[in-house]
Amino acid sequence: MARATLPAAMRATFELFAVLMMTAAAEQLLEDAGKAAHPKNIIAELVVSRKKSRAREPEASVWMALAKDSHSKNTGRNVWVVV
Repeated sequence: MARATLPAAMRATFELFAVLMMTAAAEQLLEDAGKAAHPKNIIAELVVSRKKSRAREPEASVWMALAKDSHSKNTGRNVWVVV
């Protein structure tokens, strides 16, 4: 049985939605912590709070989500804070 594939436009929408969800979760964790954090620490907290990422490299996914977000800032050495 052939696997169904989504049209390109729909895939792009789903990918954008996943990034927005990851951004919201990462932002919420940073706000709750009240201090800067590295993506690997954010992923660890997401796992503890039972948030799931289907990304092969969740740390890179969090980094991309934070890099695209205007509410977060890289303070150096891949440590992020909400501004």
